[in-house]
Amino acid sequence: MVNIENAEMFNEIIENAVRKSHETCDAKTACRWERAITKAVREIQENPYLHYDTEKRQLIILSSNSGNIYAANGVCQCAAYNEGVAATGKPFPCWHRACARLVRLYLEATGELPKTPAPVARIHAAPTVAEMDNAFYAHPAQTRKVERIGAIRI
Repeated sequence: MVNIENAEMFNEIIENAVRKSHETCDAKTACRWERAITKAVREIQENPYLHYDTEKRQLIILSSNSGNIYAANGVCQCAAYNEGVAATGKPFPCWHRACARLVRLYLEATGELPKTPAPVARIHAAPTVAEMDNAFYAHPAQTRKVERIGAIRI
């Protein structure tokens, strides 16, 4: 069960989520997100079968509608998500994903969960081992191409 102790903080997270959906999506998608967020809030308040897995950063949900169990973070196994992918190549908003995001944001805000790290841009970063392994190695005076046989460069 997800326990929301700070209602004021949770309400602010909900308002920000709705606002962000209207700022970043077209009107139809924003409306879908708003309905998904509304349903997610109701489920968080009423559904005792929600568990946030902090290690995998996903919400495990026993759906009150279908009786199915879903693991949601940025993806979901529900029909709405999959129908969207099949029809448009993009997932439709579903309340499972909205619920997972609201819970994650709440846990991050309360300090119960470390914030999701932002992707790090590799600007002028040292090459990775894989990049070095696939790089062309040759002495400047060498004129022939270095070839590879299995893991051995010749």
